[in-house]
Amino acid sequence: MKRQLRSWEEDLVRELLETFKIAHLTQNKEDQWRWHLEPSRNYTTKSAYSQLLKGDTRPAGDFKRVWKAPIPPKVSAFCWQLLHRKLPTKDNLATRGILTDTSSLSCCWCDTSLESLESPDHMFVNCNLAFTLWMKCYKWWDKQYVMGNSRRMVLDQHKWIGGQKLIDKGWNIIWFAMVWTLWLGKNDMILKKKEAKVDCFFELVQTRSFYWAKNTAGMDGFSISTWCQNPVNCLKIKPN
Repeated sequence: MKRQLRSWEEDLVRELLETFKIAHLTQNKEDQWRWHLEPSRNYTTKSAYSQLLKGDTRPAGDFKRVWKAPIPPKVSAFCWQLLHRKLPTKDNLATRGILTDTSSLSCCWCDTSLESLESPDHMFVNCNLAFTLWMKCYKWWDKQYVMGNSRRMVLDQHKWIGGQKLIDKGWNIIWFAMVWTLWLGKNDMILKKKEAKVDCFFELVQTRSFYWAKNTAGMDGFSISTWCQNPVNCLKIKPN
């Protein structure tokens, strides 16, 4: 007996079915490669270069960063949806016609008088609660950044920290722990009426990132207490 799909799996299935809708199948004809950016359907470097200049065209890089990260599969699926604007944030629900009351689209963590639309970039980066949590995290890692104003820009800032391979891996894990913690915190506030507290979120980020880093090859030999005190020292490769 097949198990029932989880909510995030159902979202992936719906996204896959939407992708299939653009496919046109023809019987009794061999499959061919087609380049949809040209009317002739033939590849040209000019059209590829033009597409790259438009930005937000990194599916291959996104795929590797998300699906090969040392995080649980459900977190990978969530982060993939986040990067591609597929999460049920209020702005997305309004666009799909699910939320019809446009007066209730503000961020649940912000003062309603500020009229802050709950979008992925606002909720995970620009919201005051999210921003405060990011700054607390950067202080924990002893890093000073002019933080990007979008989820992708912040992800790029977590790609490389300029040290050693294991430190870069740990820094990359932090982005996933942060956005996952913010998402669960929002759901807990709405569904369970839990108060959103930055300090509590921060402790969850530390705990989640510790276990995800601990399960990564080569990243062990340290305790959660030492990780919470100084994660960079935990990941430094000691010279022979």
